[in-house]
Amino acid sequence: MRCEMQGHDRRSGDEDTRVSREVLAFFLREGPKHQVPAETRDRWGGQEQVERVIEALVADDLLVRADAGIAPTPAAIRYDELRAGPTAARPAGLPR
Repeated sequence: MRCEMQGHDRRSGDEDTRVSREVLAFFLREGPKHQVPAETRDRWGGQEQVERVIEALVADDLLVRADAGIAPTPAAIRYDELRAGPTAARPAGLPR
């Protein structure tokens, strides 16, 4: 029984990690937004899941809530640039 529970925890952790990556990539690609479109939220497991992930990314200093909406932090943007290389496109409205 214990092994089954550990496997379940790992799968749900893997799912959280996947959704976190996709949410962060969304804001890196789209720039500041006040909310995530409904069809995108549904693909990521619904409003509660997305809000939980956004709060975790804010706590990790990868996203910030501001007047312009939710946006990636300068550190997240810089890491993405380093990871993607110098030709990575930046959406309008994001600092360099």
